[in-house]
Amino acid sequence: MSATITWSVGNLDRTCADGIVYTVHWLATASQDEFTDSSYGTLALDKPEEGDEIIPYEDLTEEIVLSWLFENPDFDKEGMEKGLQEKIDQQITPVVGSGLPWD
Repeated sequence: MSATITWSVGNLDRTCADGIVYTVHWLATASQDEFTDSSYGTLALDKPEEGDEIIPYEDLTEEIVLSWLFENPDFDKEGMEKGLQEKIDQQITPVVGSGLPWD
């Protein structure tokens, strides 16, 4: 069995004059049975080049912004999901522990 991973956008940084988004703040949450873990990060976007399609800020959707994230060569979606699954697996079957035996 594997974890269900949910991706979301937590925030966007943009220039107010033209609405161009330059940073995406993302969150990935993995859940499997009663176990959960998450990863949060940012991705800086390149400025659009002349001729690029520019979607007005008010027309952006989470789906569009996530596609920018997943299609960006600097972003490793598969690696992020693999890392989250490994964290869940370690919660299910711990290999290290901490604490005191008398508590």
